[in-house]
Amino acid sequence: MKRHLKILIPFILFCGIFFMVFKIYKNVDQKNRINLQIKNLPKFEFIDLITKREFTKYELKRNTTTFFIYFNTECEYCNYEIEKIVSNIDKFKNSQILLVSFEEQQVLRAFVEKYYLTKYEEIKVLYDKDLKFEELFGDCVFPSVIVYDDNNKLVKFYKGKVNMDILLKCLN
Repeated sequence: MKRHLKILIPFILFCGIFFMVFKIYKNVDQKNRINLQIKNLPKFEFIDLITKREFTKYELKRNTTTFFIYFNTECEYCNYEIEKIVSNIDKFKNSQILLVSFEEQQVLRAFVEKYYLTKYEEIKVLYDKDLKFEELFGDCVFPSVIVYDDNNKLVKFYKGKVNMDILLKCLN
């Protein structure tokens, strides 16, 4: 019996350590893959909440800064950020703001109405029906802001609340 334990315990420890190393390697590999993938704006496909059509990378305005904001309508910071963007919308005239969420469409429509978002041509609300946002851009929190320049190159990736002054600096 003792002989079996002397063999079994080291084997279990070896398997546990091997499994942990494998998981760490897999996570680092995935993080590196996503970091490489988002250096240039990746292909994406969401549903435009207003037109109910697919909205892809190819529908983006050309030669403008693009802000992706991953949000949740119940997130206090997300609501605050949207309020600040709307109150400073004139400063975003030469950019596009894509608000992306996986929430039900009727919830998103109520959010659009609450902030009168349809009157701002710079803002689009996109529905992530297939939960692809985090697959494309990696783990995100609410809100997450991803900024691309006019050449679709990554400028900055913010996780969490972002000060309006910082967002405005991304326009320059």
